[in-house]
Amino acid sequence: MSNEAHGEFSPDESLTASLEALEPELRSRLKATLLDDMLTEYDARFLVDFVQGLSVEFSEAFLEVFQNWAVEEEAHYAAFRGICKLFRPGLQADLDARRPDFGGIEHLFGSEFEILCLLAYDELATIRGYRGNLPLYDLLGAPFGSFLRTVVADEGRHYASFRQLLFDCHGDKLADAPAIIRRIRGADGAPYQSTFVLDHDDPIYGTEIFDEAAAVLERQLTQNLPAA
Repeated sequence: MSNEAHGEFSPDESLTASLEALEPELRSRLKATLLDDMLTEYDARFLVDFVQGLSVEFSEAFLEVFQNWAVEEEAHYAAFRGICKLFRPGLQADLDARRPDFGGIEHLFGSEFEILCLLAYDELATIRGYRGNLPLYDLLGAPFGSFLRTVVADEGRHYASFRQLLFDCHGDKLADAPAIIRRIRGADGAPYQSTFVLDHDDPIYGTEIFDEAAAVLERQLTQNLPAA
C-alpha cells in the first residue's frame, strides 16, 4: 500500500483552488460526498467497539484481519479529515456528536460467519460506490484521484481478506451464505445510523449496486459447492 493510503495525503492550495473553482451545485455535491466519506470512515471505531462487545467467539485469524482492517480505515479517515477541515467549520463538534445505533442491524451479527458475510458484502458495495464517484473526486486534481484509487484498492484487499476467512474458517457453513446475504441485502438502504457498515446513502448507491454486491458475494462463496 502506498503511503497515501496510510493517511499521508496532504491537501494543498491547489486542491482548495480546484474545489472553489467548481460551479456551486457541483461544489456542494463534492463537499457533501467528501464529508460523508470522512464520517463513515470515522464510524469504523464504533463498529470495532460493537463487535468487541458481542458475545461471539472469534477466531484468532478473524481478530488479526479485523484489527488490520480497523487500522487502515482509521488511516482513510485521517486523510479525508485533512480535506474536510478545509471547508467544514466545527468539524470536531460534528464528530463528537455522532452516536451509533446498531439496533436495526444487530440481527446480522450473530456469529463470526455472519459478520464476515456482512463485512464482505459491505466492502463490495462500497467499492462500487467509490468507483462510481471517481469522476467527481477527479475534479480535485490528479493527486487526490490517485489517492482515491488507492483507497479503492485497499477496500478490494479488505474484501478479499474477509472472503478468504470465510473459505478458510467456515467452509462447512457456505451453504448457509445465500440466506444470510439475503438478510444483509434486505437491511441495506435503510437510514444510516453511524454503524460504518451499510452506510450506503450517498446518491451513487441504489438497488443495482446492492443487488450486484449480493449476487457477486453469493456466487463466489457457493460456486464450488456440490449441487443440491
